[in-house]
Amino acid sequence: MNIVFWSYKGGSGRSICAANLAIRLSEKKNVGMLDFDFEAPGLHTIFGLPEEEVASRGFLADYFQKRSLTDIHSSVWNIGDLLKEKDGKDRSLFLLPNMDHPAALDEIDWTGNDIITFIQDLFNKVTTIYDLDYLIIDARSGFSAMSAIAIQFVGHVMLFFRPNIQHRSGIARALKIFKDQGVKINIIASQVPDSTAANDFLVESSTLFQQQLDYVLPFDNDFAVGEKLLLNNNECGAISDLFNKMAENIIGGIQIGE
Repeated sequence: MNIVFWSYKGGSGRSICAANLAIRLSEKKNVGMLDFDFEAPGLHTIFGLPEEEVASRGFLADYFQKRSLTDIHSSVWNIGDLLKEKDGKDRSLFLLPNMDHPAALDEIDWTGNDIITFIQDLFNKVTTIYDLDYLIIDARSGFSAMSAIAIQFVGHVMLFFRPNIQHRSGIARALKIFKDQGVKINIIASQVPDSTAANDFLVESSTLFQQQLDYVLPFDNDFAVGEKLLLNNNECGAISDLFNKMAENIIGGIQIGE
């Protein structure tokens, strides 16, 4: 299954949540990640990969510029092995990172069947090489061509928003588009403060969306500052519990909202 993480605006915690959910899933399943944010990629930073080595091994924008998937395995990092060095746990987690590459981005044509076929081949090839159960795509925020094309080939979209009117209005518009495409949708409110005003806002949001919120990630200083990878299932209490629940629901095929 392909799962896209998307937000209307940046700053929702989308990427760090994608990384942490991937870690949880990879403890039981084979998981791959693609950094599909070509303008502000960050998964390589979250996982602590050295930028010089990422650049020398190649990254996603390189393959889009060349329109070739030859030797793509040489650019994929075995994150499971890197994390095992820290805590000794076995995980099956692989990442094809991305990096800022303005020249390559300017040369990529996001229109036509050529790009659609290439992305479909990319998803299929990475899934086949690593025998993936789940491919997590961290997409660029906003209504970009690159995100729209990626969503065409997924069965599940995780929509992230912070409790403010800009984020909420974008999610409301996105829901209408994504539902028409027939994909499974989860709505996640993130960085939610513990206050009556925030709770009221979420109730109003659920009414506007005509769908209940699937998950509410509370604001946590320890998690937010430094974008923490929660390798221990007990770290940051409620947030770790939510990632565990997300992973269980995805593996179990449970759809909460509707």
